Amino acid sequence: MLDDAFADGLFAVAGHPSESAWIEARVTAIEALAALYQDASRVPRGSPPVETAVSHWEQALDDPALTVRAAAYRALRAHGLAPDRFPATDLVAPADADADARSTLDGVRGLSIATDHGDFRISFVGVDAPQNQANLVQLAAAGFFEGTTWHRVVPGFVTQGGDPRGDGYGGPGRTVPCELSNLTFGRGAVGMALAGRDTGGSQFFITHAAAPHLDGRYTLVGHVDEGMPVVDRLLVGDVIHRVEVVRER
Repeated sequence: MLDDAFADGLFAVAGHPSESAWIEARVTAIEALAALYQDASRVPRGSPPVETAVSHWEQALDDPALTVRAAAYRALRAHGLAPDRFPATDLVAPADADADARSTLDGVRGLSIATDHGDFRISFVGVDAPQNQANLVQLAAAGFFEGTTWHRVVPGFVTQGGDPRGDGYGGPGRTVPCELSNLTFGRGAVGMALAGRDTGGSQFFITHAAAPHLDGRYTLVGHVDEGMPVVDRLLVGDVIHRVEVVRER
């Protein structure tokens, strides 16, 4: 029979927060408890009270690993207990990187993208993802996206582009750290595609519908505020003809 010791034991087996090799184990422990308590009708009799799990989730908000903190945040939010702000990233950028990002974004509202089916506009989220937004602005200003294609289209889920190779494996030759937040992926949300933690580059995706399973897992940089029907019509192989930086008037 499960009791209070169950949750304690689960986290004990998952390793100490200082042990980086056990990151995935800690994430699994958090997600296992979250799944257990997601539906109260399915909680086995004798399971530890949800308060025990909440205590472990709250402690995990201070874990050294970003992915562990993200898992804890999602678990708490599922029970209406998440803090107002997502726990800070553990990959603290140098002060000059933040300063450069702010300088690049000064007066910038977002991006305008011209496609085979028309244009649409992305409005940036602002302070929640400065480095990723600045990276996109720099790439757009350099003409990086022109002639690239939309290489991935999953109806009802996402459309993805920004890969110079067109096969999902290309990028700009540099990576940008994840900037996770408490922003949610609703319809028209724009996120940075990843091949692993802190591997953002030039590839981005646009959601066709709410995708809560992406929340806290991918950097959300903006929202399509004009032309979402254009995004809905995009097909694999359609071309990005132009990406322009939209500035405040």
